[in-house]
Amino acid sequence: MPAYSTSSTDQGWLLYGGRLFAAAPATVVAQPKPDDEDPWEVKVEMRLDIQDGRLVCTKLSAEQLPDGPPVTLDNIRRIPVARIVAAAADEFGLITERKPGGGYSLMSTGFDWPADDFAKNGPTPDALEDITRVYAFCMASGLSPNAELLKRYGIPKPTTSRWISTARRRGILVDEHRRIGE
Repeated sequence: MPAYSTSSTDQGWLLYGGRLFAAAPATVVAQPKPDDEDPWEVKVEMRLDIQDGRLVCTKLSAEQLPDGPPVTLDNIRRIPVARIVAAAADEFGLITERKPGGGYSLMSTGFDWPADDFAKNGPTPDALEDITRVYAFCMASGLSPNAELLKRYGIPKPTTSRWISTARRRGILVDEHRRIGE
């Protein structure tokens, strides 16, 4: 896994009806570690922001590493943009979940995946809440909700689609995104 560093401003976004907070725009700097299996051989600086409820790369620059090869089209093609964006969202906390913090306040915390058996009783209100949480986090961080729900919980795509539609109809999942702090 490459080495990363991030910086963000005091601005941000409330995503999915305030369910998530995105510390964006932000800048991410990434470069391969010496022990990476397939290093991309350049230092990368990315500007990240929110578009349509997703953390995306809006600017990318590549720089030759000390004693490294020059920046070439082949090296640029090997930059794992989606992996860097997903890591910035999750591992470096650019996307956080907002939970009640006592009284009337909300606090942002890292994302906690639901329990392995959250869907065992079908689309209960709690299960719909959990699938909505997963859907919102995956969408915001550039992951595929269908792929993650299948991989982590064994929930097939038709079931995911049906439950997400139910959550939307019941007002549990809200596709509203707004910038704050400007």
